[in-house]
Amino acid sequence: MKSKANLVFVKNVEEKEQVVSGKKYNLTIAAKDGGGATKNYEAIVVERVWDHYRSLESFKAL
Repeated sequence: MKSKANLVFVKNVEEKEQVVSGKKYNLTIAAKDGGGATKNYEAIVVERVWDHYRSLESFKAL
C-alpha cells in the first residue's frame, strides 16, 4: 500500500546494521507529518555497494 503522506525527516532515533550479502540497515527515524505531529517510523534498507544497489525494503509507522 502506498501513502501520499508528506513526511519531513526530524532525526535518526536508532540504527542497527547487519552484514548479509551486502548490508542491511534497520533504521528508526522521527518524522513530522503534514499536520505537524512527530512520529517514529521503521525503515529497512538493503545495500550492495559493489553493484550500486540500494533498496528500501519496508517503511512503516511504529
